[in-house]
Amino acid sequence: MYVANRKNNERAPALWIVADLLLDAVVRLESDEVLAHAPDHQAHTTVDLVPGGCALHAAVGAVAAGFRPIHVLAGMGQLGSTPGSEAVEKLFAMDGVQLHLDMQETSVAITVLVHVGTTSRLLFSRPSPYALRLDYVQDVLHATRTATPSFLYMSGYVLFDKGRTSEAIAVLQYAQELGFTTVLDVVPHHIYRRVSAMEFTELTRHVNVLISAGPTLARLFQHDIKDLLNLPIRSDLIFFNDGRFSIRREGWAPVSGPGPTHEGPWRGVHDRFAMELLATHFGGMQ
Repeated sequence: MYVANRKNNERAPALWIVADLLLDAVVRLESDEVLAHAPDHQAHTTVDLVPGGCALHAAVGAVAAGFRPIHVLAGMGQLGSTPGSEAVEKLFAMDGVQLHLDMQETSVAITVLVHVGTTSRLLFSRPSPYALRLDYVQDVLHATRTATPSFLYMSGYVLFDKGRTSEAIAVLQYAQELGFTTVLDVVPHHIYRRVSAMEFTELTRHVNVLISAGPTLARLFQHDIKDLLNLPIRSDLIFFNDGRFSIRREGWAPVSGPGPTHEGPWRGVHDRFAMELLATHFGGMQ
């Protein structure tokens, strides 16, 4: 189901986000000299433990883009008494956001981000330990769906775990059967290391809109990066390359423009920008 352009006074599209919620350990260093002389510069570093993950950043972007309502279906480990527990609750008190948190019997996943000065950063992460529970997601989708044009947005992290990929396909297929426009975002994950082009093509049979980095798609399909608008998959495309975005949508002329700037916070910049493009070019919210 594709959403036609609507006038500004008509109701905004609804959005369901299926992704992980975790904690980010953000380390800020004054300069690269700190890395070379760490013992002498400990007083000049700061460490913050804050909520993160695609579930959070996509929700923030969706609120700004105008989606309503927004349902976040997130797997998460036990927070316990970590500094992030209260922050999670506060951040998901955003206008129009409903959090469906699937707490699981595992410790919460943590991503470490090291900011060096104002221009560089390092990121240390690993695939999420959480199971994508098909029955849980299906129950939430069925109970909360509306007559409003609706999107299901899924984080591409599921492709890092073979055990989650089959569940992801089932969720996408079920969502399409309910009438959702399905969106799979695999930026900036290097899926070509995890799945073959044939496996990925099978997955995208149930994806209406695919979001990815251009180099990732080029390597996965062994395709000319300058010709990705002609990539042999049925999904509509939003992809990023050399600081610009490009959009291929069936029945529409191709669109391109500058990518996200890094003037604001680095964390989640892609997720927020993806929500803006999805709302503007597929949700009729120009």
